[in-house]
Amino acid sequence: MSVYISNTTARPASAALTAPNVDLDSIFNGSAGVYAGFTSATGSAWENHDILQWYFTNNLDPIDTDNNNYTYKQAPANITFGTSSSVLPGKTQVTVNALDERGNGVADVPITFKPDNGTIEDLDGNPITPPAKVNTDSLGQARVLLNMGTAPNVSPGNLTAIAEGGAYKSLAIAPSPTNLRQLNVTSTSAALQWDPAAGATSYKVFDNGTLLPDQVGTNYMLSGLEPGTSHNYIVTAVNTNNIQSAPTRPVGVVTPVPAPTVAGDTVSGNEPWNDESHGGGGNGQPPCDEGILQPHSDAECGRPGADGSGSYGPVYAGHGDQRRGCRHEQVYRRIRSGQQQ
Repeated sequence: MSVYISNTTARPASAALTAPNVDLDSIFNGSAGVYAGFTSATGSAWENHDILQWYFTNNLDPIDTDNNNYTYKQAPANITFGTSSSVLPGKTQVTVNALDERGNGVADVPITFKPDNGTIEDLDGNPITPPAKVNTDSLGQARVLLNMGTAPNVSPGNLTAIAEGGAYKSLAIAPSPTNLRQLNVTSTSAALQWDPAAGATSYKVFDNGTLLPDQVGTNYMLSGLEPGTSHNYIVTAVNTNNIQSAPTRPVGVVTPVPAPTVAGDTVSGNEPWNDESHGGGGNGQPPCDEGILQPHSDAECGRPGADGSGSYGPVYAGHGDQRRGCRHEQVYRRIRSGQQQ
C-alpha cells in the first residue's frame, strides 16, 4: 500500500509512504461495504478521496506487519449514545457504543468526550483531565458522567464523542430553565413555578439536594412540609436526548409556624371560658381581669384554693381573696396582656 502526496493534479513519481505486505483481502475478509483509502472511499464505483475533515492524534500507530510488537485492531465504523439522567443535579451518565461495520462492539478503543460546556467525570464523580479519553470495555462501551455544574446555562451546546479512527457523534445538551420562583407558601405547603427550557421533555426538582418526583410541566406543588423548616429548591431540564441541564438559581422557602391558639377553657357546666363568664366584657361591656362567675373545683383549676378548702365555691367578679391562685384567672390575665400561656 502506497500513499502519494501532491498539491497538483499530477501524480508524483514516487510514493511518500509505502507499507509492504499489507493484504487487504485477508484484513477485510470479504466484508461488504468496506473500502480502503487515505480517508476511505465513497464506494467501489467512485474512488474520490477528497479530504473533508481530519485531526491529529499524536499517537504512534505505524503499519508494520513485520513487527510482531504491534497489534492491529478494527477501527469503529460507527458510534451510538446511551444516556441516563442522574439523581444528582446537573449530571447525566453517558454510554458510548463503538461499533464495527457489522454492528458488533469494538473493544479497547479510545473514546474522546468533548462537551462544549460542563466537565467529564468517571462514574465515581472524579473529574477526567481534558481531553477526556476513556477506552471501551470488552463489549465496546465507554461510560462517563457529564457534569453541567451548579451555575445556570441557557446555551450549553453539544456533547461530542470521537472514536479513534474518526467515527463521531454529537448530542445537544438541555438548557437550564429560568425564572424559578415560589408561590403560596403556607406552614405545610408551597408552589414552585419557572419558565420553560427549549427542547425540554421533563424537569427535575430538588429539595435541599434530594430529587423529588419528575415533573412534565412548569409548575410544582409541594405538600407535607413541616412548619418552621427551610428548603432550598433548584430545577433542571431533561431534553429528548435524556441529557440533564445545569440547574436554575436556587429559591429558598421557609414554612411559617402557625400562630399559637389557646383552646377554649371551660368552667363547671362546660360553659366557654370568655370575658362574660369571667365577670365582665362581652356584649359590649368592659373586660374584667378577675373573678369567675361559676363554681369550680381543684380538679378543674389544677391548684388548691387559697383557703385550703379544696373548692373555691361561688366566686364573683371583684369579690374577695378566695379566687387567689386560680389558674383560670392567671391565664385570662396573660391573654389579656398578649402573653403566651
